[in-house]
Parts: sequence; C-alpha cells; structure tokens
Amino acid sequence: MLERAGLGAFLERRPAIVRHLYLLLVVMLGWVFFRAANLTQALDYLGTLFGLHSGDTRLHQVRHFSDAEVWTAIACGCIGAAPWLPRTVAWWKSLAPNGRTRLSAALEYASLGLLALVFLDCAMKLAAGSYSPFIYFRF
Repeated sequence: MLERAGLGAFLERRPAIVRHLYLLLVVMLGWVFFRAANLTQALDYLGTLFGLHSGDTRLHQVRHFSDAEVWTAIACGCIGAAPWLPRTVAWWKSLAPNGRTRLSAALEYASLGLLALVFLDCAMKLAAGSYSPFIYFRF
C-alpha cells in the first residue's frame, strides 16, 4: 500500500543500491510474519530486532546457532545477492563474438554444473530433514 501511495515513485528516483537495500529489508522483515506463531510474537521479535526489547545475551549467542554450514550459506547468499552477477553474464556473452567461444562455452557449462550441484545439495537437505511443513499451512 505504501508503494502505491507514493513510496514506489520515490524509490524509482533513487540509485539502484538504495532500491536493492529496500527490497532486502522488506523481504527480511516480511519473513518474520511467516515464522512467528502469531502477531504478538512477530511484533515482539521485530521489537527485539530493532533494540526495543532486551534479550538474554547468555542464552542467545551467535556461536550457539552457527557452524561452518551456516557461514557458508551466508557467504553464498551475500555473493548471490550482489549485483555483479548480471555484469558477469554480459561479459560471458561478449566472449563469443570475439572468437572466444570455447571459453564462453566452458564458463557456461561450469555455471550449469555448479547450479546443478546447488540443486542437488538442496534436495538432499530437504530429504534428510525430518519434517518440512508447507509454509502457508499456518494461514
């Protein structure tokens, strides 16, 4: 509603990095409502997220919830969310007219192979999980 009321037009006049950060913020805050059991819990979580409530720092330390797999996922997410990916794709496509078709094809096959490995890893993680309910079932 806010975007239709004028925020969208305001954001269109901003640099791409501002629009990208806005999108990430809205998505991350929106997922709180999918995770919380009810609206009160979601608002409490958001309040704690922005420092309006104090949490018990002895119970909720980063080292208790992170391991190598979590940090790898965070790094992959940061790399995947960066806007350099479209530039890399444009560079790959520019290699073919310059007679570098082998390099272009090798990079394309490597990217497809990497994507297939990511898909396979995700499928294995889902299959290994004990219970994965449909996210919209709560609604």
